[in-house]
Amino acid sequence: MSAWPRLNPHRQRRVELLRRAGACAFALFVALAIFVYRIGVANHQPTIQELAPESAKAIARNRGILFGRNGVTMFDWLDTLQEPAGMAVVLVIVGVIAAAAFYQVAHRIEVEEGLRR
Repeated sequence: MSAWPRLNPHRQRRVELLRRAGACAFALFVALAIFVYRIGVANHQPTIQELAPESAKAIARNRGILFGRNGVTMFDWLDTLQEPAGMAVVLVIVGVIAAAAFYQVAHRIEVEEGLRR
């Protein structure tokens, strides 16, 4: 039984550095999401829809007339993403994508050297 081919020390350090960078990027984006959420909740100012519920119904009706059912859904998503929780979710998703990119590059280096198949 033969041993797996090993990476040379320089390549191994680069792979480890890329994996650490991916973990750090994810942790940074999660911390940033927590920060944005807390600041957004602390500085929340009520919107017109919150102050006057009747206007929210009128706005939803007008959006439905102008843009249709899909347009109303799109505007609902847009309104949700503009809230602090929505911004935090977007930041976490970006962190996952960034971490996955770092891990993918590290994996490619290993595959090119023949470590994993």
